[in-house]
Amino acid sequence: CLTIAAMAAVSPTPARAVVCASSVALPTSGGLGDYRLRDHFESGGFGKWTGRTAEGDARAYVGTARKVSGWCAGRLVVTSAWNSKANVWRQLPSGTRDVWVTGWFRVDREGLWGSNVPTWRLFAGSQRIADVHRQNGTGDLWLRTANGSGGWRYTKLNRRIALGTWHRIQLHVYANWSGSDIEVRVDGDLAYRNLSHWLPVGRLDRAMIGAEHRRQVMDLWFDDAVIRSS
Repeated sequence: CLTIAAMAAVSPTPARAVVCASSVALPTSGGLGDYRLRDHFESGGFGKWTGRTAEGDARAYVGTARKVSGWCAGRLVVTSAWNSKANVWRQLPSGTRDVWVTGWFRVDREGLWGSNVPTWRLFAGSQRIADVHRQNGTGDLWLRTANGSGGWRYTKLNRRIALGTWHRIQLHVYANWSGSDIEVRVDGDLAYRNLSHWLPVGRLDRAMIGAEHRRQVMDLWFDDAVIRSS
């Protein structure tokens, strides 16, 4: 994985210019905390995000072929090439403990069996703490959280999403060590909640769509992204 310094050096400049519907109302979401980002991608780029990564033959851009609202949505395309990597990410205020991230996601192409396509990922420093992903092959959604020993705890969310379909995913994490609170909702329905889910941190620093490492093969569209935190 990249270090925070390496990720922070990436420019948020959009990859291409498109014509979008700038008059569309910004998305909102449930949850607590101040809005840190509300993006329907009708600006034609990723200017509301802290950074955009597109390395090797990967692409990260705003297009019009798929969308939930308006005319535009974000897209990440990553191949199996050794240096292919794409993501967009937003820095959170220092000392953030409570984060709500919401967005619509559509997986048009998956990668190899045994891997997955990411939606939201939350970090503390360079360490990924929690993410929700679609498992390749089965289409099952999973919650993955860091176990503090370099490994992961996996929770099956008992939701399956087909390729080529839009789904609204909300991840809430309150980072407080043994008193951490995690909640996942899919299309408005509660898929998981635990008020004492142990996490190895007491703060969160950034939210990401996509993957921080190479060769996470995907063709992922996303729209109406909202980040709230306190």
